Amino acid sequence: MPGVPALRSPLSLALFRSEAMAVSRHWVSLTPEERRRRALEAARDLDEAVLLDLLQAHRQLFGPAGARTSPQTQRTYTHGVRAFLGYVESSTGGLLRLTSDEAQLWIRLLEAKRAPSTVTVYLAAARALTAALRWAGAMKDDVFVDARPGRNPTAPWERRRPYSDSDFEKLLACADVQDRVLVLLGGHAGLRVAESTALVWADVDCGTRRLTVQRGKGGKRRRVTLSRRLVRALEDWRLLAPADEPRLLAYTTTRARQRLKVLAEKAGVPYLGTHALRHTAGTRLYKATHNLEDVARHLGHSGLETTRIYAKWDDQHLSDVVDEW
Repeated sequence: MPGVPALRSPLSLALFRSEAMAVSRHWVSLTPEERRRRALEAARDLDEAVLLDLLQAHRQLFGPAGARTSPQTQRTYTHGVRAFLGYVESSTGGLLRLTSDEAQLWIRLLEAKRAPSTVTVYLAAARALTAALRWAGAMKDDVFVDARPGRNPTAPWERRRPYSDSDFEKLLACADVQDRVLVLLGGHAGLRVAESTALVWADVDCGTRRLTVQRGKGGKRRRVTLSRRLVRALEDWRLLAPADEPRLLAYTTTRARQRLKVLAEKAGVPYLGTHALRHTAGTRLYKATHNLEDVARHLGHSGLETTRIYAKWDDQHLSDVVDEW
């Protein structure tokens, strides 16, 4: 499904999943011979639409998220597949003749011009596509079996820089009512931008100071505690928000990133991206509690290893100890 549209409501999500299930049913209903024939034809012609449909069916049937595969994941994989097919078309003898050396070369070419995080995502998309082709019987060998991106020289915690306390307050000071909610959803509630823009008013309970993330990363559902400042911002925005709009924020993830970038320029602070707001929440909570489990629960991490990066940004304790030497 190339060009998956931005989703704007729970109904849209239901429609996306219904269409995805229809795609899966279609590929499963084919005889093995017919499935292989169509996959071979699509691979030979580099037919993006058919290949993406095949990929979607395979991920829904065998992927870790199953039927809960999100539209955001589908969009991300679409970008990765397009980049991969562009390389195959211009630099190789075709998808069905792709060698493991050519697959590894593609990764190196990506590393020369893309961020490490993008390389990782694009590689995952290409792996998923070739796995789908093997499932359909169109490919035999896993050309990515030994493919590895180079080691990222930047430490994990350096890749997850938070906004400083002063910069975060500057963002809030320059924000309008709606953008203030966006900043606090990330910087206090620790939501990812896709989680923030997917919220509807029914997910929020200002009385108990809780909100529900219905479809977090990996399709997980979680409850999040709201700060009093975020509750006040939500109440202020509710008075101004369109009465017939179920969504809490009236823009997409792309638009949210654009708005935060403009806001950072207006506030005179470095733009670190929307995900840095989530890192701000994690870092601030760890400084206050020094409890990794509290941080993991607030951010919805499934394990503590991801959460440990926030301890790296709390260097005040280290400074205090060294000062006593």
